[in-house]
Amino acid sequence: MIRRYILFICLGLLGCCLSMTTVVQAEQNVKSSQAESIRVDRTDFPVLYCGQPRLEGEAIWMIQARLQELGYEIVPSGQYDEKTAEVVIMFQIAHRLHADGVVTQTVWENLMYDGGSEPCLTSQEHPKKVSIEIDLIKHRLTVFQNGDIIKEYPVGVGKS
Repeated sequence: MIRRYILFICLGLLGCCLSMTTVVQAEQNVKSSQAESIRVDRTDFPVLYCGQPRLEGEAIWMIQARLQELGYEIVPSGQYDEKTAEVVIMFQIAHRLHADGVVTQTVWENLMYDGGSEPCLTSQEHPKKVSIEIDLIKHRLTVFQNGDIIKEYPVGVGKS
């Protein structure tokens, strides 16, 4: 009778240990599948996005390097992460594309064939040079712009 109780207790403990081992293995499988990444080395306009599993490879490095070349603040790492998605969204907004952070064929074409002919943040005009001259003898203040007289004002000169 005692042997039966000991046998049932041992079988119960064995069952608990096996089920816990299965749970631990399942958790490890989930963690390892999340840590894995998908390699994208194609350059035939693959669709790139930020998600799990994370995308990495030559295609992502090319996108990041081109964005850096165009003046965006990004360091090519070869992994499509949140920072890459943010920079892609800024590029999409600047080029009036659908801003979702997903690199589609349209985004590829705009990135690769953009000659950079039209800067989006800087003015193409040269700043105008403005200077002011006060003639103490004639009591005149003169405003110049690029060497041309814009306006003259009479002024009072003296000690206070």
